[in-house]
Amino acid sequence: LDLYHAAFEPLEVASPARQSFTDEEFLAQLASENVVKILAREGEQFSGLVLIATDLYEVPWISPRYFEARFPDYCKRGLMYYVTTIFVADEYKSGATGPVLMRSLADHAEAAGAGLAFDFCGANVEGGGMPRLAELIGRKRYRRMDFPELDAQHYYGLFVEGRR
Repeated sequence: LDLYHAAFEPLEVASPARQSFTDEEFLAQLASENVVKILAREGEQFSGLVLIATDLYEVPWISPRYFEARFPDYCKRGLMYYVTTIFVADEYKSGATGPVLMRSLADHAEAAGAGLAFDFCGANVEGGGMPRLAELIGRKRYRRMDFPELDAQHYYGLFVEGRR
């Protein structure tokens, strides 16, 4: 939990949307049989984690019906997955953990014949990070790969003071 909190803490002030699970939600993900867990280690140290929900209805912030309408073939076969968590511990961000996790994630999807969906907050997209790494690794590793942006959510503020 400490590594999980450390990885997501910076995003909690970079995005208006919550970017991480509560402790209870995170532990439930770890315990769920419908969640694939990919752990990374560098030497003896835990360095990163990917969680992949194989049941879209277990992901509270998405609309499974969207995926059923947009990707019916994958959904009918139960092979539309959602990456709920991907992180690399701070001290390993410049090492091999990120690329290894992305390759493992893509290899898992390829072996299952599954489609994957992700969400990344604007801070992660603008900073490059995981979305860019996912695309680079995929284009280098696979004969054919699509990496479409599925949607974007924009947050606005309205601040008013005094009527005329």
